[in-house]
Amino acid sequence: MMAAAKTDETEFEEQLNAFQADVAMVTRCYFAMAAINHLASQDVTLVGTLNEAPDFWNLVQTCHQTTLFISLGRVFDSNGDVRFTLNKLVGAAGKDGGAIFAANRLADRKRRSSTNAHEWLEDYLEGIHVPTTKEIRALKKVSNRYRTMFEETYRPIRHKIYAHGLATREEAVELFAETRIRELERIIRFLQRLGDGVWDLYWNGLNPLRRRPFPPMRAAQITDKLLGRGGTSDQEIIVEAVQKVMDQLGRR
Repeated sequence: MMAAAKTDETEFEEQLNAFQADVAMVTRCYFAMAAINHLASQDVTLVGTLNEAPDFWNLVQTCHQTTLFISLGRVFDSNGDVRFTLNKLVGAAGKDGGAIFAANRLADRKRRSSTNAHEWLEDYLEGIHVPTTKEIRALKKVSNRYRTMFEETYRPIRHKIYAHGLATREEAVELFAETRIRELERIIRFLQRLGDGVWDLYWNGLNPLRRRPFPPMRAAQITDKLLGRGGTSDQEIIVEAVQKVMDQLGRR
């Protein structure tokens, strides 16, 4: 018996779920590294404690960095054999001119998830955002811009150092010399905003371009300002977790 063909919504949801999982991994690896470095730079005693087991902490940071680049490589992969990528997510979103975001399709999703949708759905649909063909094209255009940014500087690191081990030590130093922290942070921020925005558009009809609160991009800002109030973003969660570990080490 042949398996039923996937609907466009099923395909899109699978792409979006995989994309958000990869972006969460990228975000947590980057901010775990950044938080360890930031917290150690603020505390000489902590640095001494970490240096009691330097091989372990170097391994921790290497694992974070490896996973970061491998996951980013998967997100931006343009190889048709890779099952879940940014390119395929954008393609699924734009299929038939973005038909899955139409008001009637959103209404069907709301009815499936709410037993009393008939009581509020009509009013709700009056305030939703349905993307235009121009907006769908713009999504593809901006995605291609960030993919180019990744391909020029970070794909060679993923390929030559972490995936295949082709680079010599000197070549690895040269490759990393081309990287820019702010640029990498911009890529991560874009991926987060795209995933969150498309999710809100698909499930709630919210305009993905609207301004929304977003946590600071730097580990230093998070540790200095947000800890203690219970942040829920991926970067806040991981930075708070790292600080708890570092605090325990500092109190030894």
